[in-house]
Amino acid sequence: MAIKDIHFKFEKDLPLFNNVYEKIYSGNDNDISWQLINESFYSSYVFYFGGKAIPERFKNITNPFFVKNLISYVEISLGYKLKQLVSIEAHRQIKGHKVEVHNDYDYERKGYPNIRLIWNLNGRDKLRKGGNFCFNGESGVISKIFPIIQNTTILFKISKDSFHSINEIISGQRDVIVFSFWTGNKKV
Repeated sequence: MAIKDIHFKFEKDLPLFNNVYEKIYSGNDNDISWQLINESFYSSYVFYFGGKAIPERFKNITNPFFVKNLISYVEISLGYKLKQLVSIEAHRQIKGHKVEVHNDYDYERKGYPNIRLIWNLNGRDKLRKGGNFCFNGESGVISKIFPIIQNTTILFKISKDSFHSINEIISGQRDVIVFSFWTGNKKV
C-alpha cells in the first residue's frame, strides 16, 4: 500500500481552527464527563458530543458557522461532497493507552463515516513520549508517522487501505477532537 492511496492531509495552524483553539484548550476539564473505553484493540477516555450537555468551552466547535466552514474545508481538501457531519468526539489518552492497528472501513455498508479529521489539541508540552498517529499496512508495518504537534489536523478518507494506529502513550497525555463525516457514497 502506498501512502498516497490513503489520501491524507496534515496541516498546522489553520485559520478555521485557530479562531476557536484558545477557547477550547485549557487545563480545566472538570465539566467533561469522560467515559473510559477499554476494548481489545483500543483504550481511551472519550467524550461523545451527541445527546449530552456540551461544556461551555467546546460549544464553539458545535456552532453552525464553525461546522459549515469545517465541512467546506474538508470538501475542498479531499474533493468530495459531504452529506453530513456524523459525530464529534473528544479523546484523551494517558500512560498505557494505545490504539492497535485497525481499519474503520464499512465492509458491510452499514453507513459508517468514511472521512475522518483528527485535531491535535496538545503537543509535546503535555505528551512527552508515544501517542503518535500512524498509518499502517495491513500487516501492521508503519508506513507513515504523524508526531503529535499542537494545533494540527490529520484529515483522511476511510478506505480498505486506511489501517491506522496510535502508539502507546509512554509519558504524558494526548488530547484530540475527532470529527467523522459521511459522503453518502459507498466508496471514497
